[in-house]
Amino acid sequence: MKLPRPQHTARVRRLAVALLALTTAFAVPTSAKAEAGTANAGTGGGAVAPGAPGFAGAAAVGGAVAPGAPGFAGATLASGSAAAQAPEGAGSLRELLPAAAGSSSGVARPSRGGQPTAVPQVLPALAGWQAADGQFELGRHSRVVANSARAEAATFVEDVGRRLPVVGGKAKAGDIVLAVDPQRSELGAEGYELTVGKTIAITAKTDAGVFYGTRTVLQLLKHGKVPAGRVVDVPAYAERGVGVCACLINVSTAWFERLVKDAAYLKLNQLWVELKVKSDVHPESVEWGYYTKPQIAALQRLADKYHVTIVPEVNSPGHIEPWIRNRPDLQLTDNTGAKQVSRLDITKPEAFEFLTSIIDENLKTFRTPYWHMGADEYMLGSDYAKYPQLLEYARAKFGPGAVPQDAFVDFINRVNAHVKAKGKTLRIWNDGITDAATVPLDRDIVVEHWLSGGVKPSRLIAEGRKVMNSAYALYNVRGGFKTNAQQLYDSGWTPLRFEGETLASSNGVTGAKVTLWPDNGSGNTENEIEAEVRMPLRLVAQATWSTVKPDPTYAAFTARADVVGRAPGFANVDRTPVAAGTYSLSAGRDYLGAAAAEGAELKLDSTESAWDVTPTTDGYYTLTNLATGRCAESRVGVRYLNTPLQPGTPITAQTCDSTNRLQRWQLAKSGSRITLVNAITRMVAVVDRSGGLIQQIPDGHRATPLTLKPVLRAVASVDRQTVVSGSTAQLTVTVTAKARATDVTVRPTAPAGWSVTPASRSTRELTAGGSFTATFTATPPADAPAGTAALGAATSYKQGGTTHRLSTTAGVRLSCVPAATSPVAVKFVDSEETTGEDGRAVNAIDGNPATFWHTEWSARQPQPPHEIQLDLGSAKSVCAVTYLTRQNATNGRIADYELYLSADGVSWGQPASKGTFGNSPDAKWVPVAATTARYVRLVQLSEASGNPFGTAAEITVDAK
Repeated sequence: MKLPRPQHTARVRRLAVALLALTTAFAVPTSAKAEAGTANAGTGGGAVAPGAPGFAGAAAVGGAVAPGAPGFAGATLASGSAAAQAPEGAGSLRELLPAAAGSSSGVARPSRGGQPTAVPQVLPALAGWQAADGQFELGRHSRVVANSARAEAATFVEDVGRRLPVVGGKAKAGDIVLAVDPQRSELGAEGYELTVGKTIAITAKTDAGVFYGTRTVLQLLKHGKVPAGRVVDVPAYAERGVGVCACLINVSTAWFERLVKDAAYLKLNQLWVELKVKSDVHPESVEWGYYTKPQIAALQRLADKYHVTIVPEVNSPGHIEPWIRNRPDLQLTDNTGAKQVSRLDITKPEAFEFLTSIIDENLKTFRTPYWHMGADEYMLGSDYAKYPQLLEYARAKFGPGAVPQDAFVDFINRVNAHVKAKGKTLRIWNDGITDAATVPLDRDIVVEHWLSGGVKPSRLIAEGRKVMNSAYALYNVRGGFKTNAQQLYDSGWTPLRFEGETLASSNGVTGAKVTLWPDNGSGNTENEIEAEVRMPLRLVAQATWSTVKPDPTYAAFTARADVVGRAPGFANVDRTPVAAGTYSLSAGRDYLGAAAAEGAELKLDSTESAWDVTPTTDGYYTLTNLATGRCAESRVGVRYLNTPLQPGTPITAQTCDSTNRLQRWQLAKSGSRITLVNAITRMVAVVDRSGGLIQQIPDGHRATPLTLKPVLRAVASVDRQTVVSGSTAQLTVTVTAKARATDVTVRPTAPAGWSVTPASRSTRELTAGGSFTATFTATPPADAPAGTAALGAATSYKQGGTTHRLSTTAGVRLSCVPAATSPVAVKFVDSEETTGEDGRAVNAIDGNPATFWHTEWSARQPQPPHEIQLDLGSAKSVCAVTYLTRQNATNGRIADYELYLSADGVSWGQPASKGTFGNSPDAKWVPVAATTARYVRLVQLSEASGNPFGTAAEITVDAK
């Protein structure tokens, strides 16, 4: 994994013909494609248009003709009208193909007369399309003729989603012909020739070339009628990829399935994965986040089927903590005796044996020509000088002139030797390659270049190495940096533009890839990442397949992508199995609910409880308990990458926060029952023996089915957030019904000492879709201390002969004043940033939430505790303090805190309050026993994500 830098559809057209209801297509089993691409890096084994000006080529709408492309005129073709767009997540092409019933001949019918059709919109775009008169249309008698490449034919038919027979022999009009011609050497390992006329014919030198031709035809068939013409289409680069670090966290296998299909649809051919396969050899390494061997075997079969090469990685010798957390004997020890869980001690023979045994186990699971060992950031946040054993090892092996970096390079070379003995090629990241080492790095290792500095790509290539462009600009980091596809496209990005250097030639450049990292694992859901990388994947697909820029602007390129849509089979999960509404959730005779306290565990008991089940924009649901107003969340337990990954921990009721992805749940429905999977932890919700709801690893644990039953929705609200002694608040309870209900009665509830009138309100009947509003007046007790109070109501009703009782609540603050005020001055602050940004402490009391105090980060990054002391200007009776974190980012949120009050700013005594703030952007109100004080001291003990920073947008006080 990498440490990121600081974070600085169109609707579907109606087809002119009626759609034909067709039976589900059948799939023919396919064998694995073991052949790796043999094309030379930079050419893909075929011809690249001579003189093509990199990716910033001719700007022609709909596609440009590559100058000098074999067999084609050098004219630029204009775009035709927009074709029907496939909906996002289309399951197959069936819905978009024209009805066969409309073709009485049952064959393709070329049109006569008129002008040849312009370049069809596909992605990657067709450079060198030679248009002809006519068009092709599938008929009821169309077939797929394949005398070879039968597996590719079966995959194509499955993806079309239409019953097309796969036959041998000669083609007839209306057929789609797939042919392998080993003599077509100009097509290389992955190129193909496509001819559209009375038939559609794909000819390639290899099965892979045929497959990529079928991806183009799938996209063409989305238009309904395919324009006649011919093209030779050969990739510019041998490696066209996407990378996913499912490291520590778990990404669903359904997500990977969608990625493989969508990548292959765009002619991307490589999937790098850093993940953990559940180990039989080292059971001590088995912690959640892993994948089982059957899961990986299924992913491998899918990748083989779609001609995607998987490149597995176990990062070493740095970032290896998922594997050696429980092996302190293998952890590098610094000169103070402290163990480094993220660093493998490469001086120990047993460490090398440990790593190679993991490699061997993984290579039995993956079918791949490569092994990626990472080799990045070994000394991240540290220095070789802290580990004298590395220098001792290097000098013992290479002589007195050796340096500690030689031990690192030697370790890589030893892994390379082991991998080569297995018939594999080793790959590493570039940042560990420096001039410091005296031992040369093996030149047959593929280097993936992601970071500027160190040895430049041109030098690596000059030394005879192959280099892949894995630029930081192509990164997507959860909760952090995002690829700016628009800027890259409009600036003419190509795989030759590395971080820190742009090359003049593609010689030695294998290709490029988009890479996804989970550095803040709870910062985004996998569905959000899927949406975010849609266009970056299409950018890289275009730039690695062709040297031609097909559209003049990113807007036009996006329109092309919208027309092409997602791959067939992309919609492999029902993201909205349950209609939004209010339900009870039960298992057996008991109902899921929660106690009133923040952070209470969700438990089953006999009391019926109502939940709002609400879809989110990224394909999940939130579950809001109306009795408490809180949301179900997985937050308890040990966190890695800001993700609670400890199994067996309780699912709790927390303050609802629409930005908190740990409160999002994937629902799977079976009949009237559902199961829950947390969107971030990917663990299932299980009811334990005590009736509590916990998160558990899906491997070996079944999610508990919960019965969904619609109930009345009763919601309480108050007309003011803060109430002071002597004033009142109006409590309003609104009851709505999806189905008819009778004898509806609302009875208000309040803490002891409060007076609420009247005692109840009722209505005889609520019709389906109807609502009833009950209002009450609530009066707090005189001279009550500051604190929160839960006003609410118990609602009873009858439905279907059964009496139901539900609760709802609305929180109010009981304070000494109706509104907070800001302190007048900063008395002391331990740290404030004044160079990299305006992070002065005074910003915390300026009344402007857009400014903020921030501890130092540019010159140094002091660790907590941090503190800020504030002056109220005079002695006041303080009953509460409010903390608001910075509003434009997540870093610096105070977690554990202590709050002190003082009359003189010298004697602070014991904390007036201490606790832990929730990791959310909302204001945190802290009531305290009324204390006469002039000074307030807020001490930060920790930060919500474990960072060293502290921030505050505003700190105010309730005082009189």
